[in-house]
Amino acid sequence: MKVLYIIPNEKVGGAGTYANNLLKNIKVDKDFVKINEIFSIKEVFLKSFSKINNDDFDIIHSVYELPTFLSLFTKKPLVSNMHGTYALHYLDKSKLKYFMRLAYKKANLISISDYTRDQLLKRDIKKVKVVYGGVDYKYWSKRDENDYLKEKYGKGLFMLTVGAIKRRKGHHILYEAFLKLKEDYPNLRWVVCGKKYDDIIGPHKDIIYEKPNNETLRKIYHSSDFFAMTSINYKGHFEGFGLVFLEAMASGIPVIGSDSGGVPSAIPKKCGWLAKEGNIDDTIKIIKQMLENDTIRKQKIKNAKEWAKKLDWKNIAKQVKKYYEEVLNSV
Repeated sequence: MKVLYIIPNEKVGGAGTYANNLLKNIKVDKDFVKINEIFSIKEVFLKSFSKINNDDFDIIHSVYELPTFLSLFTKKPLVSNMHGTYALHYLDKSKLKYFMRLAYKKANLISISDYTRDQLLKRDIKKVKVVYGGVDYKYWSKRDENDYLKEKYGKGLFMLTVGAIKRRKGHHILYEAFLKLKEDYPNLRWVVCGKKYDDIIGPHKDIIYEKPNNETLRKIYHSSDFFAMTSINYKGHFEGFGLVFLEAMASGIPVIGSDSGGVPSAIPKKCGWLAKEGNIDDTIKIIKQMLENDTIRKQKIKNAKEWAKKLDWKNIAKQVKKYYEEVLNSV
């Protein structure tokens, strides 16, 4: 089997991470087209058109949503990943929505979460397979001898959030929760890793901003006391899954999310805690429950590590390859 991949450049958040890890782990003959301007139909078309009907390839896989339109220009079966917001944007809000609906219906879609799958089904898109996001378990579970945060910043109870600082990620919810939690946990400090898009975090001496590479981020995970990211659905933008939750789980720290979008697919109840979407008081209650019940916390950490190991990229790649076989057998 030979697969042509249409991939975004590696700087594109979750979709870029997904593409890099899938190509690294999947056992097929492969070639790829890399798209730099990921929202440019012109670039996708010009770079891909000469290859999508090439007899060398058995199947085409677009690892993000926009190139799904290529399904209308090829006789080859096309698989396309549906990550989150843009999976629905091209059906609901894009000027190309009628054109894209035809493309979605012809393509074979992989949804990264149950939520995205359900939203597509509501829009009468039927050919959708759920394959969750993955994690490099060996890399993120590797523990360092040194305690990065305590060595750099001193003692504290460290809460970690990893993700672009934007309203959809819910940093404003965590900020308000953080201020109130400081009353009961004066040693609480908040470590925020991510590029700033929205001005939604107020000033505080115990908020720490880091812009780490992957190696440093691994050290930060392991030296944090717990991970929290309380995403919300905001103006049609939502969390498709949340690969960072799996990274935190593999690192062996407690994980708190929200019951929003695709987050419950990433965090089963036995593996972490889900606060009510957009609810500051419930977020505070959930964090306190996690901190104050050692038995449940330790059990959930253990379960979460097993869950992250199950979702190692090697296993995800096998599921994707199996789907290719299903698609080819149905042609």
